[in-house]
Amino acid sequence: MDALFIALEAHTRDAAMKKTIVRLSLLVAIAGALAMTGCNTVKGVGRDIEAVGEKTQKAIND
Repeated sequence: MDALFIALEAHTRDAAMKKTIVRLSLLVAIAGALAMTGCNTVKGVGRDIEAVGEKTQKAIND
């Protein structure tokens, strides 16, 4: 009987993890879409990506 409860608990945990991954993926996709709408040109996208990289480097170095 204990094995059944352990298997059920593992299944529930796996299902919760899958939901979390799906939600996180959706959040990243939405954030990416919103970020892209703020860029009017390919050149603008390049500048935005470069700015994010510079801020990330600064945060790592600080």
